[in-house]
Amino acid sequence: ERPPRIETLLELTRLQELGHRRPSALSGGQQQRAAIARALARDPQVLLLDEPFAAVDWALRESLRRELVTLQRSLALTVLLVTHDFEDVAKLASHLVVLERGRVAASGTVEDLTARNAVPGIDGWREPAVALDAHIEGHDPHRQLTHIAAGALRLEVPLVDAPPGATVRVQLAAREVILASQRPEGLSLRNTLEARVITVESAEHPALRLVHLAVGETRLLSLVTADAARDLALEPGKPILALIKAVAIGAFA
Repeated sequence: ERPPRIETLLELTRLQELGHRRPSALSGGQQQRAAIARALARDPQVLLLDEPFAAVDWALRESLRRELVTLQRSLALTVLLVTHDFEDVAKLASHLVVLERGRVAASGTVEDLTARNAVPGIDGWREPAVALDAHIEGHDPHRQLTHIAAGALRLEVPLVDAPPGATVRVQLAAREVILASQRPEGLSLRNTLEARVITVESAEHPALRLVHLAVGETRLLSLVTADAARDLALEPGKPILALIKAVAIGAFA
């Protein structure tokens, strides 16, 4: 059984042309994929990855993240990923457990914890942002845009290289969500959403406020000045428009 099993694993990890090499003769990214292939050879029920992207540069890290998503989907495998990089969390995780000094500081779905801004203690967590799963509704090649949806939340984003129906992980930074009391005209932004204010809380800087929003059942965050919050009379239950530039939305497929 070994030769065909080896070929299958090498193909899964895109190493099929390199099966004759020793790991020491491979590049950093290839070594990472070879390590995953060796772990998969045991046909595990759970794959534990401890800081798998820490020793590679940004471009390779992004490529390996995409390969891990493809592997996980093709094998229907549970992956336990240990990381200090919030980009790994935002792009890969479905459930998050945050450990601080040996104790659980937060636990829940990534969508829920990021929407509540309840993700403490992660290196690289620089500002509030929501991570959520959406699906591709269709493409508009002429406009170079892709239509994605997550419940009542519908967005136009730069063209995504994935078929309709595919799942994409979306990141929406709070500072990229603009609030308005009336529909704007003559602006370059592509997304105007009807939202409702859930709550307004103090942000890290005393001049800022973090606004929790609902678009249907989907949660968003918006970072605004305290002055803007007063001008817009933001309070729980208030209808508001959330404006988001297409280029400000990270869609990871």
